[in-house]
Amino acid sequence: MKLLITGLLSLFLLSGCQLTTQPMSDESETIALHYNDNAAKGCTEVGTVTGSEGHWYTFFFISNKDLMIAAVNDVKNEAQTLGANTVVLQDPMAFNTSVTLLGSAYTCP
Repeated sequence: MKLLITGLLSLFLLSGCQLTTQPMSDESETIALHYNDNAAKGCTEVGTVTGSEGHWYTFFFISNKDLMIAAVNDVKNEAQTLGANTVVLQDPMAFNTSVTLLGSAYTCP
């Protein structure tokens, strides 16, 4: 009985949590992502961007692919607010329950 009550309480608490992923703004769709620093030659760095998605409770409900897409959307949205059109990403930081991306944002001709 205790297990049933604990389970129901957990579901009730999680029902109030955000289980949607980060959408990409329309303006961010044209931002190019690269893993190679050479892609930013001749560009001006405008800042550092991070993208993150996932929490300890969401990995049960959101696939790894959707977590990665949401983290990319987050990076592109941040880059767009900086006026960048290119982002060079570092290697993704993989966690069991979330995805975090770190990159440098550039304005390129």
